[in-house]
Amino acid sequence: MGDQRFVRIVNWEKFQHYKDRNPPWVKLHRELLTSQTWVSLDDAGRVLAIACMLLAAATDNKIPADPSYIRRVAYLNQLPDLSALLATGFVEFIDSGAASTVLANASALHTNARSETETEEEKEKRKRDACPFVPPTVEEVRTYCDERKNGVDPQLWHDHYLANGWKVGKSAMKDWKAAVRTWEKNGVNGNGMGSTTKGRPSDGHFLGETSEFPPCPFGECDGSGWWHDTATRKTEYCRCSKAVGASA
Repeated sequence: MGDQRFVRIVNWEKFQHYKDRNPPWVKLHRELLTSQTWVSLDDAGRVLAIACMLLAAATDNKIPADPSYIRRVAYLNQLPDLSALLATGFVEFIDSGAASTVLANASALHTNARSETETEEEKEKRKRDACPFVPPTVEEVRTYCDERKNGVDPQLWHDHYLANGWKVGKSAMKDWKAAVRTWEKNGVNGNGMGSTTKGRPSDGHFLGETSEFPPCPFGECDGSGWWHDTATRKTEYCRCSKAVGASA
């Protein structure tokens, strides 16, 4: 059985760099418009040239030299005529042995080339590195809390994160405003207690859909089930919330 023939785009690896084979896109350089290939072809030939580029990306530049196959996968209206592309040196025929050599050379280029995806990731990393986290001042926190009218005590919030080294859990803080919104969502207000609408420890401790709390039977909180320990500056469950949880 004879060697299978392939169509190969000349100098393809010079202009198309991919991290992985079979990429979902190809580069279309502006210089193609002024190239000998483009100006020498008619409109049908130009469409065929673009189709060959797409097929080369899908086949690692080893397009089966089968006009019926090319017509079918490129959705062409008629069998392609590659003679004009061959005459201008845009494509060439190779056999399976040469295709293996081309594949090996292309693999080396893929290893050394920087892909578009990698470049974008590097750009994002540079942006992050160029803008390291800067802890806010108490006044900045107060201004933000006032804008949101969330009732969070800016001094309490600032002291808390200053003491723990500006960490959220075990991770370094990246967005202090997001941390403020977390306190807001969890219902930690200016007294270190739960908000009247958020952060309640138990729905059973909340009266219906209103913002009213039953009085704390121990007189330790505002009825929300939260209280603030001024000594440790920590917000804790009140005994009444545990009692409610036990009775639920």
